[in-house]
Amino acid sequence: MKRCNRCNILKPLSEYYSSKTNSDGLRGYCKSCAKKAERKRYEKVMANKPNKELTINQQQIEIKKLKEKVEFYKDKINFFSAIVYQYDYLEKYKDISDLEKVQMIAREFLKG
Repeated sequence: MKRCNRCNILKPLSEYYSSKTNSDGLRGYCKSCAKKAERKRYEKVMANKPNKELTINQQQIEIKKLKEKVEFYKDKINFFSAIVYQYDYLEKYKDISDLEKVQMIAREFLKG
């Protein structure tokens, strides 16, 4: 017979889980108290755990938004790189009228 440290009831040794760390080889709490404590700990963990489905949906939405941004900026970067190439070409040949046009297009691009 052994007294449970939690409920203070004297119970037979078969009502205790084994434990290698204790001197008598049994846990300090009886099986029913240990189950209650484990259930309480589990409920506390589950209450603090975020909903996986919601998290996955949020991640999918974020991925979709990022893909849209990448596509949007990919087009702008390609357009801008073409303007920069034209600007470098015109700078090289000093064609002032076309250079001003390219600068105007680049300014409009940077605004939008």
